[in-house]
Amino acid sequence: MRDVRNAIVILAFVMVGLGMVNFVSFAIESAKLGGDALNGFEKDGRYYVSNHGRNTEVSHSAWLWSRVHAASVFVSHPLAMIGMVLVVFGYLPTLTVYKRDKQQIANRVASLRTDGPPLAAIRCNGKIGDTTFRACLLGVEVVAGGLCISPGLGAPFAILGTELRGISRISERLTRGLRIDHAGVDADSPLLLNFSPDGEPAFINAVERLLPS
Repeated sequence: MRDVRNAIVILAFVMVGLGMVNFVSFAIESAKLGGDALNGFEKDGRYYVSNHGRNTEVSHSAWLWSRVHAASVFVSHPLAMIGMVLVVFGYLPTLTVYKRDKQQIANRVASLRTDGPPLAAIRCNGKIGDTTFRACLLGVEVVAGGLCISPGLGAPFAILGTELRGISRISERLTRGLRIDHAGVDADSPLLLNFSPDGEPAFINAVERLLPS
């Protein structure tokens, strides 16, 4: 899974980079030609690019390449936007989440997951300490011994059941969900999960059963 996450992060940066380079190069190219072929036309074997109603004659090869290049922007630009969402909401927030060495964190997660399959799971918006996650990029699995938290495109970390200090439902004007206070060593407390509590009773019950007696 770590290799997959790393590959997605790299791919997201590549998508953003290629999208920006392609857009800038198209803008420069269009400025030099006097317009682009998608807004231009062909008439009597002569080829024109256009920019805000101003037409400029160009060679057939230049017109054809401008047309292809303009069409490619309609592909690279949305991909760049997707990559930007992944970077901004999925990768950058994870840079401030972890409090310990990644190998120590991974060992705790592996140990926790030996307790069996997840009893319940959810993916939602939320916060880890002061770090906010949006676009439903915060995943939480409840297992017999605690919680496995997957923040965005970062590596998962564990909160043991014995580290839980309190669970309360949030029901405010703009925020609904669950607040989990803990003494976990991998990330800051509290863990705030934004979802409708009425819509996730199985998840809430599974979390509450983890609280120490």
